[in-house]
Amino acid sequence: MSYSRDEYQPNDNVGQWCILLIVEVGDLVTYQGQRWFVSNYDRTAKVFALFNIAGERIELPREIETTSPDQLQVVVKPSAKWQLLTAPVKSSSGPFVRMVIPGLPGRAEIVLEPWVDWIPSDPLREGGSFFINPERKIRPGVLLLATHRNGAVVRVMVPQTVGTIQRRKKAREAHLPVKEVSNRYTKIMKGFENGDD
Repeated sequence: MSYSRDEYQPNDNVGQWCILLIVEVGDLVTYQGQRWFVSNYDRTAKVFALFNIAGERIELPREIETTSPDQLQVVVKPSAKWQLLTAPVKSSSGPFVRMVIPGLPGRAEIVLEPWVDWIPSDPLREGGSFFINPERKIRPGVLLLATHRNGAVVRVMVPQTVGTIQRRKKAREAHLPVKEVSNRYTKIMKGFENGDD
């Protein structure tokens, strides 16, 4: 899934059309034939910091979106489209480098391709949360084995409530009780409703 560069917005100041800026922090993008994770944006220098799967870091100017839109393409916005899972953090183990679904006896394990099937929410952090591509159709109750850079393995069970960050926020807000405003006016009005004078 790619976002098109055909999204335009009229610019009243110039009387021309301009391309909407669509690259944001947390996006998975392609640049020079590789996939990169947009880790942060420096507002003063107006540059994006990108990391690839090997841990290399580059900086690109914000203008690259408008001057060379064919060079930088947004592949997906994982925080909005992919499922979020969390794993225990092991200090000094390094970030995740491998993710597999162990096979049943007599069956081979399924290796998930990094930055295609899964991506850490922060490529430099040791463990923690990561996003899974929903096209893999990983169901609740499935066991994943996440391997850190130093070889340590962590077991991650896909919970029943797996979903995107936006879906989790909506579910949480739906279950929150409505907080009643309590002030002098509401207390007086409740007194009148109950027949108190």
